[in-house]
Amino acid sequence: MQTELRGLLMAFSPRHYQERVLEGLANSKTPYTGLVGAGLGVGKTAISVWNTLNAFGSTIGDQIILVVAPVRTESGWRNHWKTLAGIDMRTLSGKKTKAALAVWNDLKNRTPGVYFITWELMRSRNKEKRWDGRAKKYAFKSMSKPFYGVEFGMVIADEWHRACNHASLNFDVARHIKAQYRLALSATPAGNKPCNIWAALKFLWPNHYGGYWDFCDKFFKVELNPWSAYGKDFSGEKYPGMVRRGAPSYHEVSQAEANPELPGVIVHRVEVELTRQQRKLYNELEQKALTFLGDYPLALSIPMELDTRLRQMTLGVPSFNEDMTVDYREDCKSSKLDAMMDIIADLPENEPVVVWVHSQKFIKAVLYRLKKAGIKALEVSGKSRGDFQDMINGDMRVIVAQHEAMSEGVDGLQRVCHTEIWLSQSNSLVINEQATGRLNRQGQTTAVNRFLIQATNTVDDRVLGRLQERFDKLKASGLI
Repeated sequence: MQTELRGLLMAFSPRHYQERVLEGLANSKTPYTGLVGAGLGVGKTAISVWNTLNAFGSTIGDQIILVVAPVRTESGWRNHWKTLAGIDMRTLSGKKTKAALAVWNDLKNRTPGVYFITWELMRSRNKEKRWDGRAKKYAFKSMSKPFYGVEFGMVIADEWHRACNHASLNFDVARHIKAQYRLALSATPAGNKPCNIWAALKFLWPNHYGGYWDFCDKFFKVELNPWSAYGKDFSGEKYPGMVRRGAPSYHEVSQAEANPELPGVIVHRVEVELTRQQRKLYNELEQKALTFLGDYPLALSIPMELDTRLRQMTLGVPSFNEDMTVDYREDCKSSKLDAMMDIIADLPENEPVVVWVHSQKFIKAVLYRLKKAGIKALEVSGKSRGDFQDMINGDMRVIVAQHEAMSEGVDGLQRVCHTEIWLSQSNSLVINEQATGRLNRQGQTTAVNRFLIQATNTVDDRVLGRLQERFDKLKASGLI
């Protein structure tokens, strides 16, 4: 085993920036445990495998390793463990087949190996209902001993931002997992709010950090927020960078450092005017909180609903479906779709394109326009998991993707596509950041053309402003 391992390590050597991170992890105050703030396409999966090999050396075959990651990253993790360590990764699944149950049984019996599980399944398999004294009701909490109480040699939490909310069940389960070493990976470990970095720090070093509220009061600025259950919220750091510098083992790799050869991104801002009908509906809703979709009224019940409805208006003319919920007809009027078709018409014939949009309901209108023009397109959303491999294989020209459905675990598109059109942004800074890395990543040989279609004098401006404000606060703290 040791001879085979040495041969694998010689065949695949870390790049200079990966060596820097690996040395930092090995020589830190808490060797092989740490937070890796890795940008998109820097090879954090490889870093994780190498760090595990460094931690255990020739005894790697005797260890129980757990990888918690998004479902779409499974194949990537499997390939890296096989290629770099010669280990066949096993997947913990929710299936009831004999083979699937055997994997769970092997884990229960402490059989050495590398086990993969998704965040969703980790949460559902390790929760129980208990009385919540503060909320005065029963709520799902983590089991005190997740995964049968197994103590893992290493726990790797990929895309940690999925557990960055200190009140989430993901975090509650993750923090209760027993392990000798822990590794958290994410380009944005604090998610959308700088103070959420506490969850990663508490997961990695539970005895080093105290409670969430004391941590926030100590390091972050307090803002009054009447909409919050606690009447306050936390913004940027009091002293930017202090949290990052104080962490026992925090290592960062930017996309620019990892891939200086990337040709870059050319951003084209395309401003459009709403159609007459869109503008009428938009103005009525914004000014009166009431408009009519056909013969039926659309009224806002709470102020927080306004942004959601206004964003719907910027995409296209909505209507009520047969269930009387707000939807879109496939042939709805839309100035953004008009602009999208103009952009595609000016591209070389059959050039692949990725179209991003936040609304799953609107995707059918996008597909209708493309089909009408004779363009092959598929949907990748929470409801329709089209296979992005069809574009890589040359069978599909356009992918219409909902941000959340294709922002993680998708690799290979950069080798065949360098054009993307954004009809709207996600409300999540993390999701937007990841979506931008599907084409602009290692393997891309042409500058990415990014068309941002924005409706003038609409909520589009406010959404971008809020996202930029969040980005600036995270950037100042060094948390992105």
